[in-house]
Amino acid sequence: MKFKLVFFLIFLSLACRNANKSSNLTIAVDSTDKISSQILLSQKPPYFFILPSDTNSLNYQLLIVLDPHGDGKNAAQRFAFVARRYPCAVIGLNEVKNNTLNFETLISKAVSDVLSRFQFKFDKVFIVGFSGGARMAYQYSEKHQISGLILCGAGPGRIPEKLDFPLVMIAGLQDFNFTEQYYNASSNLMQNHSVIAFAFSGKHEWPDTTALSVAVDFVFKKSGFLAKIEKNSDFLQMAKKYETQGRYFLALKMLEVAVKTDNQYLRNENQQALSKLIKTEKYNKYMTQFEQNLTKESDRNRNYVKNIDIKDFAWWKSEIIRIDKKTKEKNEIIADAYARNKGFLGILMYSKINNLYNTSDTLFLDKYLKIYEQLEPKNPDLFFFKARQAYLKNENEDCKKYLNQAKNMGFSDTLKINSVFPSNFSQ
Repeated sequence: MKFKLVFFLIFLSLACRNANKSSNLTIAVDSTDKISSQILLSQKPPYFFILPSDTNSLNYQLLIVLDPHGDGKNAAQRFAFVARRYPCAVIGLNEVKNNTLNFETLISKAVSDVLSRFQFKFDKVFIVGFSGGARMAYQYSEKHQISGLILCGAGPGRIPEKLDFPLVMIAGLQDFNFTEQYYNASSNLMQNHSVIAFAFSGKHEWPDTTALSVAVDFVFKKSGFLAKIEKNSDFLQMAKKYETQGRYFLALKMLEVAVKTDNQYLRNENQQALSKLIKTEKYNKYMTQFEQNLTKESDRNRNYVKNIDIKDFAWWKSEIIRIDKKTKEKNEIIADAYARNKGFLGILMYSKINNLYNTSDTLFLDKYLKIYEQLEPKNPDLFFFKARQAYLKNENEDCKKYLNQAKNMGFSDTLKINSVFPSNFSQ
């Protein structure tokens, strides 16, 4: 499923006629059938906003999108298809990112600004986030009235069985946060038709448009909209494909989607297909191994945390090489579990290094950086940390070199750079 969007850029010094005051803002009108305009009033707006294609409606819905790096434009454009499919505006926030303590205030401020600027009335508000953005989205949903929640690449851990809104969770099988969304066929959540969790073959990343489309249509349909959900037969065909491939967990998840998004005429047929799958010997053998490896994965993570300061770099280097080999196993269950372990270690090392810079204790810093480099040699955060270490050692030329490498690899947190390095280092 592909969505082609056309955006025409027009740079203006005045706000559009719909706006009643000027401020930093990026507005986009999504269109595939007619020429529309994107009005850019500032290079660094607090949010990126997409108007719905149907501008004749007096009442709209609002989809709030949270990206862990505060990339509001990228976040909003992933959901531009929503502005075409429904009378729904999309807003991606630039000021909300990982470790933003006042994110609830910033979200509410952005929504209020949109309401005031365009004189819109939003009947329903939906919120979606990825990774740290998903965590903030979930926390926001606990204190504010919303009509639907989509969590990508992270979950609440313990998933509530009763919610006041529909919930969709999506994660890659190699995502280190995968287990935060996991539940099996015997869970009560399988009987809750307001909650679905499905997976894709991938790592810690935004799901593709097809998966996001399924998620959006699900929460909109549950909220009373006439959603254009994929034909049920498509989900059944995907389930059969995965079953033929011996990927029974993905087959289970596709059947769950089929059952929970079906209409009353197909419900029995889909439920029968699901019941048939979970009674097969191959499925049960597969899921036994799947859950055994989830336990082993968790045990390894606990041991890694325990040994992080005990074992020397030589041990860690050997262990990471072993993990890399395991991620290439023919058995996907084992390969995915070790890929999640490696992702967990990357997050662990990032946290350890980042915390050390906030203290005067640098005893383990060199070792941590070596381990991090062994794990993720092309991660821009690594080179930012190496630049920071060089700066602490007064190795200014190395500092500039590593900082430029970090930028060239995609490190774009200028606030963080400016808070650590002199201005002549960051130019």
